This record gives sequence, structure tokens and C-alpha cells, in this order.
Amino acid sequence: MKATRPGEWELNIKRMDRKFVETVRRLAAAERLGKPLEVPPVHTAMGALVEHITGGHLEGPGGISKFQPMNINYGLLPPLEAPKVDEAGVKIPMKERGRAKKRLMSVRAIKALKAWRDAG
Repeated sequence: MKATRPGEWELNIKRMDRKFVETVRRLAAAERLGKPLEVPPVHTAMGALVEHITGGHLEGPGGISKFQPMNINYGLLPPLEAPKVDEAGVKIPMKERGRAKKRLMSVRAIKALKAWRDAG
């Protein structure tokens, strides 16, 4: 993460830490109260990692499942078709479509995360 002003990097980390701690507290409270743990949507980074950990496995020799550790990446998120035109109807160059697709995946994730947060 690149800081543009002194202390900006630390401020961004603190914001992320607060949101992470809020999520952990929410899951811990649900477990303590005996409520079902509502995992984040699979469209989010946290939800995609939970899905990978709980269901993402590879079949090894002899049909034995073999877990493969992984960091988050766009490949773990549900697929989304790359847009061919922007909001104004202008054709997006091929080189820019991947970036536009990732932006749409990020927007979709933020909306899903907010809906998940507000539902609980």
C-alpha cells in the first residue's frame, strides 16, 4: 500500500483492522449466543476464502481430497463477464477490460458485504 501523505498507510491499516475486528466480534458473538454463523457472501474476499477453506479442495490420488492453501485473488471470486462498453456506451479497449472486470467485481463485493453487515 503506497502512502501519499505521512501516516496515511498506518491510517488505512487501522481502518482495515477495525472492520476485521468488527467482523470477528460479530462471528464470535453469534457463536457464543448459539446462533448459526452467517459467513460473508462468496462474492467478498472473506466469503471466497471461507468457501475455499471449507469446500475448495482438489482430488488427489485414490480420490483423497487434498487441501491447497491459497491467498485471496480474483480467481476465487465467482466469475463475472468483462464489460465490452463503459457506462457511456464507449467501447472499452481489450487491455482495459480486465481492469474494468476487477472493478465491477470489487463493486459487487462491497454491495454484498454491506448487505451482509446490515442483515445481521
